[in-house]
Amino acid sequence: MIHVGITAPTLLINGLKNNPGKPLKVMLITSSSQYTPRELEPIYTMVKAGLGMLGRSLALDAGLGKVIVIAPSGMLTPFWNNEKDTATYLDPSWAATQIIELSTGPFKYKFAKLLRDPARVLVGKLSSCTTY
Repeated sequence: MIHVGITAPTLLINGLKNNPGKPLKVMLITSSSQYTPRELEPIYTMVKAGLGMLGRSLALDAGLGKVIVIAPSGMLTPFWNNEKDTATYLDPSWAATQIIELSTGPFKYKFAKLLRDPARVLVGKLSSCTTY
């Protein structure tokens, strides 16, 4: 989990950021676990929180272009395999559409929560988001 969720993105960004072309645009998809502790998932929450902080820190780098961190909550995927009630989970197509919309326009850093029940997007700082 640590290698896939923190080490790999860090190495990839580091390798791409010194490309003399356009400024690097970074999009990091975390999870609601980024800001919600989970008793049975401490490593997962640590990785997601770390990935979110990586994005926030990268936004301070004047050499980078846009940085966006998006934290979906409860995606409707086969992962759950009928193990829990997923009736309110987010449709992946809806989430993908929101992510594309959020990544457009001028900004240096953006943080967004994709929330469910009802499905909605909140944009802002980690501690306080506003409806989008």
